[in-house]
Amino acid sequence: MTRILSNIWFPSSNSKINQKYITNLKKILDKLFFFIVFFFRLIFNCLSSIDLDKIAAKNRGDLLYETLKYCSSSNICVKEAADNCLNNLVKNSTQYKDVSEMIFENAHLLMFKILLAAQDFPTNPRFPMVLSEMILRCFNPKIYFKLKGALDELLFWLDYSNQKQILLLLFCLKNYCKALYNWFYPLIPSQKIIIDEQQPSTSKVTEYSDNEEETEDIPNKNVLEEENEKYLNDSNYPLIQNLVTILKRTKHFISSQYLPVQLNILDILKYSLELVKNYENELLPMIHQNWHGLIQKFGNEFEENSNFHNDFQLSNSEMLVAIKSVEGK
Repeated sequence: MTRILSNIWFPSSNSKINQKYITNLKKILDKLFFFIVFFFRLIFNCLSSIDLDKIAAKNRGDLLYETLKYCSSSNICVKEAADNCLNNLVKNSTQYKDVSEMIFENAHLLMFKILLAAQDFPTNPRFPMVLSEMILRCFNPKIYFKLKGALDELLFWLDYSNQKQILLLLFCLKNYCKALYNWFYPLIPSQKIIIDEQQPSTSKVTEYSDNEEETEDIPNKNVLEEENEKYLNDSNYPLIQNLVTILKRTKHFISSQYLPVQLNILDILKYSLELVKNYENELLPMIHQNWHGLIQKFGNEFEENSNFHNDFQLSNSEMLVAIKSVEGK
């Protein structure tokens, strides 16, 4: 083994030895890769036999955190092993009927681990991926109220991270917006959502529509005050404010030259604007603030063709998100 490593790390200038050097290096890397994958699969197979009902809460949180971390792996073998581990943990438990319920019931443990890891992002660079997997695999909208503090951490690290870390943060923000879209779309003013399992209330909407004729002659200032008061009493409005905050903090990334960043920003725009579209006071400023960046990114031809004919075509349909966001209005 020493002789092989000696040949690898200290090759001569001879071309044949150089070729042998490359071949030997490839063989060792292949063996290392196989060993790492085999190790992960072995570990997850062992973990999947654990009964979650019988282990302490701290260990349960650690186990789910580490498993979700590798569910987002780019290595398909490691990802598959982690996915199987999650499914087997549910099968071995009598408390959970599926992965979604398991994540929801242990969300407080996961959030403790995530917020702890978020205190030092450079040391724990995969905490956004854990949060991303957590919210995408849980279909219970009530988990939104257990995510307190997560959004603040993601937005905080946007200002202190390099490009690779920013991509992870934007990917998580995209999945956060996507999850909100899946859970709560459409968001309608004065309509209650799943808080305390109350039925949708339309009393305020009806009251506003009944007095619509009376408010026609009221000055614009009074109308705006009534709109603001209505939004303040709206149970959905805190969620809208979160989406607006995300849009404000990510709008400058539209001009990024890095394609993965561009695509994540477009997804954030798509899901966020769709949810905000029934709140004109928030929607219109967001379109205005993001429009200039989109125009700059896609070229002057986008601005010149006001009718959007086939003269200008985009390779990705998501690039039309700014237009699609107002189609339903």
